[in-house]
Amino acid sequence: MQNFILIGSAIFCFLHSYRDWLHSKKNFNSWFTRVGHYWDAPQYEIHGMIFFFIAGCILLAVAIS
Repeated sequence: MQNFILIGSAIFCFLHSYRDWLHSKKNFNSWFTRVGHYWDAPQYEIHGMIFFFIAGCILLAVAIS
């Protein structure tokens, strides 16, 4: 059960990083890139991409081990 929670959290982190990448690098604007963002601060999206990618990798590594 713990592995499912960790893998689900890792998937969430990777999706969040992908959403920020689509929004900032590809200028893709749809419901997927707008959901969950209360304010538009593109200068901080690179920080979110890095943080959520690293968090996803750590969660996935813990789930696999």
